[in-house]
Amino acid sequence: MRKLIVFILICAAGLLALEIWHPFLRNNGITLPKSVVWKTSYREASEPSTYTVTVVHGDRWRMEARSSKPKILVAVFDGSEFASTNPRATAAALDPRVAMSKMLAPLNRAPPVAIEQRDGHSCWRFWGYSGWKSAHIWVDTRTRFPVFMEGTDPNGVHFEARYSLLPIDPASLLGRFFKGIQETVMELCPCDDK
Repeated sequence: MRKLIVFILICAAGLLALEIWHPFLRNNGITLPKSVVWKTSYREASEPSTYTVTVVHGDRWRMEARSSKPKILVAVFDGSEFASTNPRATAAALDPRVAMSKMLAPLNRAPPVAIEQRDGHSCWRFWGYSGWKSAHIWVDTRTRFPVFMEGTDPNGVHFEARYSLLPIDPASLLGRFFKGIQETVMELCPCDDK
């Protein structure tokens, strides 16, 4: 009986040590926050960047995108109704929560390739993500939010995306920016490659 107890204690200690020294056996905690504002700069090959500001607050979201064209695409979902400057757009097609969650989901259990500095952040670097050819994504180890992604899409086109969390409380935008598409959040945060 004593040997059995000693064996169980040794196994429990081994499992505890493995959990402590290999934290990626558990969930990495890389998920989309329920309330967040972020900016994305996306570029393919030698094309100009497309800038997007996204606000998520529970079941409400707002997305604004601007490329080299002067017009800004605005899409707003207030939890029940959808409006967009693109009359053919749908809430399901533009929902930023779905796209970001799909990007983050495979990273939750994946071990990082390395821990590196990227854009002033200590980041986990992941490789080979979500079917892209040779894609790398850097995720901030503190905020667990993406910082940078680059790779080659299935057509062989190089792309890169830079993500920045913005210090804006989404709840403060509820009355002003979730009621319509007239005003833009982009005026609160300049979009450039910095």
